[in-house]
Parts: sequence; structure tokens; C-alpha cells
Amino acid sequence: MRYEIIHDTLANLVFSKASLDSQARRKAERYVKDKFQLRETEGIRMSEEDLEYIKPFLKQINMEDQYVDFLDEERRNLQKISRRRRAIFFAVSTLILLLAVFSIVKYIDLRKASFALLESKIEDINASIYQLDYEAANLNLEGALLIGENLQDFDPPVFLAVLSSAFQKAETFLLPPLEELYFFYVEAKDENAIRIYEKLRLFTSSLPGFPLEGDSLEFVLNNKMAVLSELRRIELESKYYPEMVWVEVVENDTLSPRKSYEIGRYEITGFQYKLYTQSKGITNSCPKWGCKGLLPQVNVSWLDSKDYCSWLSLQTGHSYDLPGDKQWVYAARGGSLIENFVYAGSNSIDSVGWTRNDKVKTPQRVGLKKCNRLGLYDMSGNVLEFTNDNYEQNTLGLDSVELLNISKLKSVRGGDYDSNYRRSKIERRAKFDQSGKYQNLGFRVVRNQ
Repeated sequence: MRYEIIHDTLANLVFSKASLDSQARRKAERYVKDKFQLRETEGIRMSEEDLEYIKPFLKQINMEDQYVDFLDEERRNLQKISRRRRAIFFAVSTLILLLAVFSIVKYIDLRKASFALLESKIEDINASIYQLDYEAANLNLEGALLIGENLQDFDPPVFLAVLSSAFQKAETFLLPPLEELYFFYVEAKDENAIRIYEKLRLFTSSLPGFPLEGDSLEFVLNNKMAVLSELRRIELESKYYPEMVWVEVVENDTLSPRKSYEIGRYEITGFQYKLYTQSKGITNSCPKWGCKGLLPQVNVSWLDSKDYCSWLSLQTGHSYDLPGDKQWVYAARGGSLIENFVYAGSNSIDSVGWTRNDKVKTPQRVGLKKCNRLGLYDMSGNVLEFTNDNYEQNTLGLDSVELLNISKLKSVRGGDYDSNYRRSKIERRAKFDQSGKYQNLGFRVVRNQ
């Protein structure tokens, strides 16, 4: 009896399941017919969801050929639509990618062009500074700052910054000339220092702002240490102030100076003299080849040279002057390390000095030829140099402090770019009027202890 009950129960379950499957199959067949009718009457095609719905019944339904063909057509239509969508997606994606690449390339090109223009402006600024035309440097600086500010306003995304060297920060180009102009105007105590300081604050947020009260120029002058690193300050000081070399005096004879002193490693350059004229508010007269920062300063009289020494003494707090005849000769011969050379550092003028042999028509940059044992350059050749002494005196027998400045003729030594080898010897000296200005005559300074 128990077995009969189980058999009947299972039979009922199987019949019920078969009935449900039959109902679902018939429902799927009806669904297909309805979709067929919609296409025929209203042109509505089957969707992917429709096919997914009847997919489980495809092997079970038994329909006329027209419905089977209908399902095949709809499946092919959906595959066609899917391929078209993929093609459109690929085309659109490719177009977007190409536009993105094009935009990146154009962005990089624009940045590069902007930096190239900025570099050109910086070159113009540096060229103006080298030609001692600081007004022109200021005008070019305004244009460079405008480009730099625009570049800073549109910094690239991080992922683009690695793509091109064009994404260097604008301040890497602008800070060096800004710092130099700032140093120049501060040392000259010029009002332009205020404007340059304001420009520096655009790129250096740590710089303090101007006080509400008080002298703005004094504030800027007192903030030099905050603007310039120690290394940069030393670099600029060596450019705008003379570099000095210690000369130890050990001999005790009439041909040697009385005591040790320091003398300029180079002749006073255009950069150094320009700082003096800017500070004094006087006009610098350029030679026919123009003013150049690293050429020895010429077109100055003995009186101008003396005034420069007085200004330099006040500016630095040290005692500067023109070298006396004995100081000049002693240093040219190597000081206590006396070299028995005809010229300052060699018996060959061509190795230590610019003269007629080099067939140059102007002075050359200081320090290009060989120095003597003290490290002094161009004491033979390049330009003649004023000394502190009168020409008439027996200058190698007396100190300059013992000479009476009653003569207008001053002792000059060293030879110049148009001298022959004889006039470039250490022992030779010439005489020039103290108020005369010459294109082959400059000077160097001594710092007395």
C-alpha cells in the first residue's frame, strides 16, 4: 500500500512538471507569433531581450517554417546591429583618442613655442645686460614676465608633464636675470630695485610684502639676504666687484712696496664700472666697439679712476686706490715669488697678453690668456693701466704716498692690444694726461691694509 502512494505522488509531480513545461513552451510559441505579427503590421523588430526570453525554448517549440525563418532573420538583424554598434563605438573611440592625441601634441607645441619665445626674451635680457643697457633689459623683462605668468597660469597635468621637456617651470628661466637685475639695482641703491622686488615676489611666495609704512627702497635694500642665496650672492659680487689677490711683501728694499696689499685679479670690467656710474647717476661713455660687460673698462680718465676707487671704498668699507708704480711692478713680477720674466707671467708675450701680434682691433675679455704666478691676468697687453703716480717721479724709488700730485701726467703701464712686444714689457711705462680718456687705457685697483 505504501509503494502505491509513492508511485502516485511521483506520477502527479511528473505530470505537473510536464504540464508546466508545456505551458511555458506554448507561451513562448505565442510570444514568437505575437512578435511576428508586430513586425508584419507595425514594423517593430525583436530586441535582444526578446531573443533571450525565448532562447531556453528554441529546441522545444514546434512552429511553422515562417516563424522559424522569422527568428533566424531577427537573430541576424540583431547581430548586424551589434556589429554596427561596435563599429560606431570603435570609430568614435578612435576619433576621441585622435582628438586627445592631437590636443596633447598641440598643447605641447604651444608650450614649446611659448618657452622658445621666453628663452629668446631671456637671451635679449642677457645680451642687454652684457652691453650694459639695463633700460633695454628692463623692457625685455616686461615681455618675458608676461609670457612667464601665462605659462604659470596653465601648468600641465602631471601625466602630461613627463611627455615633454617643454613643461619646465617658467621661473627656471626668469629667476637668474631677475636676481641679477635686483642685485644690480640694490647695490646701486636705485629705485628700480623696488619694481624688480615686486616681480620676484610673483615667483617666490616666501618673500615678505612691503610694509604699510616706511621707505620701500630701504625695505628692499635690507632684504637682499632673503632674496638671494649665499651662492648666488657670491657669484654676483664677483661679477660686479673686483676680485682681489693677496700680495705678500717680504723684501725690504727701495724697489719693493712698504707693506703687503691686495690687487685686482683682472682689470676693472664694464660690469663693475657700470655699477659705479648707475650709483652715481652719471653717463658712461662707450668706446667705438660699444660697452661690453667683460671687457676691461676704457674711455675713463685717471680722475674718473680715482673717483671710482673713492666710491668703491665707501660702498664696501675697505680702502681702495689705484696701484702705485712699485705695487704694480711688484705684482706683475709675481710678488715675493719673483719671476724673472720680461712679461707678466712669461717671456712670450703671446701666451700672457693681447697685443698687435694677435691682430685684434679691440680689447678682449679679461682672463682669457695665461696668468702670472700670483694669478693676475692681462698685466701685459690688452689695455694699458693707470697707476697712482706722476710720470716725472722716479717711481720705483718712492712710494706713491711720498709723491706730490702736482703733475697732470700720470704713469701708465702694461701695454695694450695695439702695442708691440717692446711696449708690453713690465719695465716699460708711458705717460698720459690725468683728464684724458683713451680707448686703449683702463685700470685695476689695490686694496690697502
